[in-house]
Amino acid sequence: MKTSPLPIQPKTSRRAATDRSESELGRIKRALGLLSAANQAMRSAVCQIELLEALCRIIIDAGGYRFAWIGYAENDEKKTVTPVAQAGFDGGVLSGLFISWDETTPNGQGTAGTTLRSGQPCIVRSCATDPRMSAWREPLLSRGFASLASFPLRFDDITAVLLIYSATENAFGEEECRLLQNLAADIGYSISALRATESRDRTEAALRRSEAILDRAQQIAHVGSWEWDLLTQEVHWSDQMYRVFGYEPGEVESRKDAVIARTHPDDRARVADYIRSLVEGESSSLEIDHRVVREDGLIRHVHMQCEAEFRDGRAARIIGSTQDVTTQVRREIEQQRTNRALRILSAVTRAGREAATETALLQRACDILVDTGGYTFAWVAGKEHGPEKRAVLLAGAGNPAMHARMGAGIVTWDEHQARGHGTVGRALRSGTPCIVRDVLTDPLYAPWLDFALEMKFNACASFPLLVDGKIEAALVIYASNDTFGEAECGLLEDLAHDIGHTLATLRTETGRNEAEAALRRNEALLGRAEALAHVGSWEWDMHTRTPQWSEETFRILGFEPYEVEPSTAMAIESTHPDDRPTLKEKLKGVACGDALSTEMDYRVLLPDGDIRWVHVKVEMEYHDSGPLRMTGVLQDISERKRFEQKLSEMASYDTLTGLPNRNLLNDRLGQALAHARRNDGLMAVGFVDLDRFKVINDTLGHDAGDELLKEIARRLSGCLRGCDTVARQGGDEFVVVLTNLARAEDASIVAQKLLDALSPPMMLGGREIVPGASLGFAIYPRDGDNLQALLMAADKAMYSAKHAGRGQYRFYDPEMNRAAADWLEVGAELHHALERDEFELHYQPKVNLHTGAITGVEALIRWRSPDLGLVPPNKFIPILEETGLILEVGEWVIARACRQARLWQEQGLPPLRIAVNLSPRQFQQRDLAQRIRSLIDQPDFLPEYLELEITESMVMQNVERAIATLAELRQIGVRLAIDDFGTGYSSLAVLKRFPVDCLKVDRSFVRDIPADTDDMVITGAVIALAHSMGLSVVAEGVETEEQRRFLVESGCDEMQGFLFSKPLPPAELAERVLGYLQQSALAA
Repeated sequence: MKTSPLPIQPKTSRRAATDRSESELGRIKRALGLLSAANQAMRSAVCQIELLEALCRIIIDAGGYRFAWIGYAENDEKKTVTPVAQAGFDGGVLSGLFISWDETTPNGQGTAGTTLRSGQPCIVRSCATDPRMSAWREPLLSRGFASLASFPLRFDDITAVLLIYSATENAFGEEECRLLQNLAADIGYSISALRATESRDRTEAALRRSEAILDRAQQIAHVGSWEWDLLTQEVHWSDQMYRVFGYEPGEVESRKDAVIARTHPDDRARVADYIRSLVEGESSSLEIDHRVVREDGLIRHVHMQCEAEFRDGRAARIIGSTQDVTTQVRREIEQQRTNRALRILSAVTRAGREAATETALLQRACDILVDTGGYTFAWVAGKEHGPEKRAVLLAGAGNPAMHARMGAGIVTWDEHQARGHGTVGRALRSGTPCIVRDVLTDPLYAPWLDFALEMKFNACASFPLLVDGKIEAALVIYASNDTFGEAECGLLEDLAHDIGHTLATLRTETGRNEAEAALRRNEALLGRAEALAHVGSWEWDMHTRTPQWSEETFRILGFEPYEVEPSTAMAIESTHPDDRPTLKEKLKGVACGDALSTEMDYRVLLPDGDIRWVHVKVEMEYHDSGPLRMTGVLQDISERKRFEQKLSEMASYDTLTGLPNRNLLNDRLGQALAHARRNDGLMAVGFVDLDRFKVINDTLGHDAGDELLKEIARRLSGCLRGCDTVARQGGDEFVVVLTNLARAEDASIVAQKLLDALSPPMMLGGREIVPGASLGFAIYPRDGDNLQALLMAADKAMYSAKHAGRGQYRFYDPEMNRAAADWLEVGAELHHALERDEFELHYQPKVNLHTGAITGVEALIRWRSPDLGLVPPNKFIPILEETGLILEVGEWVIARACRQARLWQEQGLPPLRIAVNLSPRQFQQRDLAQRIRSLIDQPDFLPEYLELEITESMVMQNVERAIATLAELRQIGVRLAIDDFGTGYSSLAVLKRFPVDCLKVDRSFVRDIPADTDDMVITGAVIALAHSMGLSVVAEGVETEEQRRFLVESGCDEMQGFLFSKPLPPAELAERVLGYLQQSALAA
């Protein structure tokens, strides 16, 4: 079967078809590239607006179109289409056009509105010819838009449209439009997915924000949440739950037993029981307050709430919250403390109003602090201002053990002591409160930590009590299982201030009460004192002219109190007539204002006729209007007047002897001297000084001495004429004034008469005493023409008599002045004699009366002065005694004598015992034995070769002390001798107690042997007495062979004197001894 051939198309038609096909393929290829780029953009998109703008750019860049935009259909009244993304060249077409999807308006008839309403693509292949573009043709063509296409976009609840503009007509083929429609669908899907992702991100972000807010809220509220799955036993804690227990979130594993583990031991059982009740279904919810202990040991208060979720009748999960309520608990505790302090403050304020004494107030305050405040112990620490600065317990309450310890004075406020740096010491020093809230951790309380642990308190506070600005004490409070809050301390400080103020008020009231009581006592005392002192008071009102008298004024004027009506006239009339004018004149002067006050002594005539001396003192009180009242005191001075009279007599007479004293003596001497001058007469002044009065006074007592003085006064008075005077100068010295002498020799007669009167013995203290005296006289005008010169002359004469041997009288001789001058000269030279080595020792041998052998020597000091020559001992030794130089010189004598003894032994002499005289001053030295020991501590010298001589008078002044001193000297090993025995007053009872070795008979007993038989008897008795006591005897001053023979016959042991040898220098004595030894050797 033949087929008909295919029609042959023209060549031009084939080319056109080929061009169209290539153009279509190009558009498809372009659309595919656009679709690929769009898909890539959609996969990486994170924001829908940014994606839409990117897609518009891809359409322009990859698709080669002129302009593209995407608009959202709004559901507003005009159904506006709002562009949300665009790309390419629009030439302002969008800004110049209003686009709508409302089919009722021309602006809603375009491609955008049509596509939005129909949901189908709308293709305009030629804007120039397509009737649908009539409304927009001009603006589109003017901007080069030849064709366009719109594709619906749908994602979720949003309707949108994609418009693409091309510069050429018929730019959109069917396949291209299908691909672009697929692109639109992909865009819708991508936008929906992107919006879902953004919504999820927003949800997750919101969740995170919500969780953060919840966590922050939990932090702010200090609330942690937790849950416990009872089926899986899983436990979950919120971050704040970790923080409640002191951990960082996630720092430790949340466990079911962690809540119990961190619970305070004292609360653990209770919390465990509550949770068990939830687990076992006994309860569905609970609330409990307890404490938790953090890892660092810090204790926090928490409030826990729990609920149980049940499944099948059993608890399946427990959900709970735990809130840190430490701040609230502390606030509540602080409020409780504040309320407690307020109650204390109120109670102490009431106690302050009721307290009568400071002690009662302080004790009541301590009781309130313990009873009302619940504190362990409270006390008031007072300041002791002694060297230890102790804090003394003034009041206290509470723990008895603490009360006892504080009362024992264990607290001090001395900053130099460790225990002075506690709260009490600091408060007492600084005047500011000192608070220790935890004794375990506060370094301030370290010195008292052991005490705090023993007494079981954990906090202490001290508040100073200031009274009138001065720190008087401190209020000290101790708390157990508690501390001191800020507000509480502020109120307690106010309490301390109030107590200080109340103390000041009490003292003021006490002072006022004491002043009132004192006033009453003074008024009573005044009345009593007026009566005792015989002083009355009175006043005279110058306006009413009425006087008032005290009770004693009545008595002074001779009346009983209120016996008569007081009147000025009566007082004037009772005045002695001789004194009345003067009294009236003085009172008138005060009344007229001529004088502010006046006083006088006058006499009062008493009603019974007696006379009484009174002293009145008057003064006027003035007011603004003039004189107000005249006041005065009236004192009975009768006794004083009598006493003054007696004093006047006592001022002139010696109270013991009744003789004129020094005052009256001077007056009478002056009168006698004046009388002698007027009449060219003679008078004599004599000094009488008792011999050995001090020995009698010290031995027999002062009463015996007084009796002796009175007897001497009686005997002296009996020897004188009425015109003469004997007076007691003082002590044992009397002065005699002889007036109207006819010749100077008459004074000698009186002097001898006085000596004779004093010589008879008298009995004193049961012993017979022979009083003796030395008298010295001076004659006017021969020995002086004035009182002073006569007294000095008589004094010198008396001392001359005493030096002459006592019991004598002497008249003044001008030579006595020269002797005094010599004394001064010798005294001045003596001060340098020792340092100039002007002293030397001479030695007088002691001879054995039976063998004739030289047994020892006595060292005697001599002074060879360059100016005065060889000065006799009796001229310089008394001066050494008076000046005290005898101590230094005496030690020199002992040291030199011991050294000389050693030198003699070196020269071949046998050992010689050397005797040295001790002066009274040396013997009185308490360290005499020690001094002697150091002086004799020389090589080759033995203590037994030193003999110390003392006199009776030296050892009798203080017997017990003398015995002790002699015993100390004997212990050294030296010999002791009583020198000048027989001239003193030692008794045998006392003598036998002295540890001495030898008695030396005084030369006064040896001198007159054999002529004086009494001396022979005394000397023989002394020798016998000494031997009976085991003492050896040395006789001094032996100058004759008769004396030596008597001493040998009497059994005397040794002698010394000029019969054998005078005192010799050391060299001569050595020759003498050696010569004697040679003679003895030849004789043998």
